[in-house]
Amino acid sequence: MKLVIDTNEIFSFFNPRSHARSMAFRNDIELHAPAFALEELEHIKPLILARFLVSEQNYVFTTKLLKSIISFSPDVAYEGVMERSKELSPDPNDADFFALALTLKCPIWSEDAALKNQNEIDIYSTQELSKLLEWA
Repeated sequence: MKLVIDTNEIFSFFNPRSHARSMAFRNDIELHAPAFALEELEHIKPLILARFLVSEQNYVFTTKLLKSIISFSPDVAYEGVMERSKELSPDPNDADFFALALTLKCPIWSEDAALKNQNEIDIYSTQELSKLLEWA
């Protein structure tokens, strides 16, 4: 299943006990995200280090791991649908995720229930994905 994953889900990968992290390593899932999500992670790096008690070395390792399991797309890959995604996205800060989902014709993986306040892109929480794909 192809999915656009939002930054908050990516953030959870730094938690070694994260269910989302374990789900992402399955062979039946293909993850995509806007490239700026990596910049967002770098911006909140101090929070990641403190919240999950992650060392600098572990942060670097996990970031490299993320790059191996998530395809990060530059904004030029979806710029043709940005105007539509801005109209569609309930949160202007999530327009890039909607644009990438429109381009790839796939759902978004997010815990933000407000993103469901539209009817064009399916939004799945971790729990919904687990049930949908019968993951334990």
